[in-house]
Amino acid sequence: MKKINYYILSSLSVLSTASFSDEDIFLDDFSDDLPIVISASRLNQSVLTSPSSVTVIDKAMIEASGFIEFADLLRLVPGFQVAHVDGRRFAVAYHGLGSDIGNRLQVLVNGRSTYTPTLSTVDWDFLGVQLEDIEHIEVVRGSSASAYGSNSFTAAINIITTSPEIDDSLYYHFRKGNKGEEHQIARFSDSIENINYRFTTAQRKNGGIDDYRDSRDIDYFSFHAQFNEKKDHPINIYLNYSDGTTGTEISSSLLEERDREATSWSAHIQGKKILSQDNDIKWNFYHNSDEVNDLSDSFLLSELLESEGIPFAPFSAATGEPDQRFIDGDETNDATKTDIEVTYNAIYQEDLKYMLGTGVRYDTLRSISYFNEKGKVSDTTYRLFGNAQIDLAKSVTFNSGAIYEYVDDYRGRFSPRASLNFHPSHSQSLRISASRGYRMPSLLEKNFDKNLVLVNGFLLDEIYLSDENIKPEKIDSYDIGYLGQLSTLPISWDLKLYQDKITDVIGFPRDLSVNDAIGNNRRLISNNDTHEAYGIEGEITYRTTRDILRFHFNYGRTKTEINEEINPSDVREFSTTAPRESYGILGSTKFKNWKFNLSAYHVREIEWLNVGDRIESYTRIDSSISTDFKLGDNTITLELAAQNLRDEYQEFDSRRFFEPRYYATLSFTMP
Repeated sequence: MKKINYYILSSLSVLSTASFSDEDIFLDDFSDDLPIVISASRLNQSVLTSPSSVTVIDKAMIEASGFIEFADLLRLVPGFQVAHVDGRRFAVAYHGLGSDIGNRLQVLVNGRSTYTPTLSTVDWDFLGVQLEDIEHIEVVRGSSASAYGSNSFTAAINIITTSPEIDDSLYYHFRKGNKGEEHQIARFSDSIENINYRFTTAQRKNGGIDDYRDSRDIDYFSFHAQFNEKKDHPINIYLNYSDGTTGTEISSSLLEERDREATSWSAHIQGKKILSQDNDIKWNFYHNSDEVNDLSDSFLLSELLESEGIPFAPFSAATGEPDQRFIDGDETNDATKTDIEVTYNAIYQEDLKYMLGTGVRYDTLRSISYFNEKGKVSDTTYRLFGNAQIDLAKSVTFNSGAIYEYVDDYRGRFSPRASLNFHPSHSQSLRISASRGYRMPSLLEKNFDKNLVLVNGFLLDEIYLSDENIKPEKIDSYDIGYLGQLSTLPISWDLKLYQDKITDVIGFPRDLSVNDAIGNNRRLISNNDTHEAYGIEGEITYRTTRDILRFHFNYGRTKTEINEEINPSDVREFSTTAPRESYGILGSTKFKNWKFNLSAYHVREIEWLNVGDRIESYTRIDSSISTDFKLGDNTITLELAAQNLRDEYQEFDSRRFFEPRYYATLSFTMP
């Protein structure tokens, strides 16, 4: 602990000795600096009138963090748990129930959902956007099912990229570090008459964690065009393509080593028809396609059986099965998502703003790994939704919202939310909020039927099966929030007391009777858990004009209770699926053309579910320094960064260590 304090205090002393003028230290009007957000209720509103707590991570904060992974950015958000499952996969959760799957978060990129129809999870390598293209990220801390539907179960993350209209004309970036880290980006922005556009190409390589097959070698391409020929009808088009290989651990020692091949692409078009100053119609259409192949040949059947203690000769004689091989893969699948949505947005006499919308989504999944005989499975989801903000009095705002979702095989579900915001001053707000939301079972959770079948069709091992009566998960959330900003100092805060209760949690642990050729138990995917989390969380930001000096502190204290029913007579209880305490500190300063950044993240004991372990408390220290200089009108930036300045530690798996990482970056910008 003394070593940690030394790192922090010595670096803070560097920040505090820098000299600033009064003009740099103080903002003119702090209340004007509170952000306007759209993600909480799909309405443009101040965080003071939002029905949920919203953390805004802007471009300056992303750069100061030194993070090079999307998921790591959520360490800046109170209440979130983030861990490297391995060198390429991440576990991300809000208020517990964290696992390597992470299927209770909505992640949007410019309004396009990126979760896959398999387990409703997110592949952070294939979001279709680069960190350097991001303008800001809005993280809605709380269930947003009433705004975005099923997969906004515990929180919603909306990534908003920089408009080509204001982007630099040319940008090149090269990063090199240990652990095989290498990243290149080339970006070009321009305009033709009333069309602004941007091309981005990138390549990412990474060696992952030592002694583990988790490398990455991925190529990216994206295109964004803005059509402004008709000022009352702007249109945006986004195209994204990613392709590459990642290392992956085999699930059995009898399978040959293989790489995971993945291809992802999306086409997204959105537009707005401005009817008047206070009315418009928006439409949003996208199609996602994800293909993953990690099939591998096994060694001979005789070796498999003998590893299970089963002599092959008697088995072969009794069943008539010859010695042979089989193929298997943990993730092989082909998934698509197609979604179209139309919303009407209006303001009525300045006291009422509201939106109404409807949409339909079609998901498909085909997989030889998850089910051999079903071929392609699909779901169609229909939704109607609306949100409204009403000023009941000068100091009182009421928010209400709801969504009705109807999914194949299920009767419709109604998810409402309501909040009252009291404003003791023009720059402070006290909020009381309540909501209910549902998470529909994913295509895989409803259809899982994983078997191990020999080449000649013989059923060797039955592994997973979905409960035919599986139900949606349900969450009831309540919170009291207090947020605002001082009028005399550039300090803002967002504090929250909360309680979440999730019932009918979908899990994997229940064992069925022994029913396969090698005597293993089959596991049933079913509703067998309840989860409750309550506590306090918040963030405090000190930020001067032009970000000459910035401190961001986030803190969370959570108590969780999980009851997991293995079978009717065996119920397990967990109390640390979210850490009892966690915090993050990010400090940054500018001095002439130099930038200094330092951060610390502390997480107490936490237990990850599924393939995760109970992990002891750890503290991580990151730091970076950068400078830029002019080359004519162009800018060259050099950066040196270090992640985890202390010793190696474990985040998710007791067998895998996150070791110190270092990298250098060179960037060239042409305005």
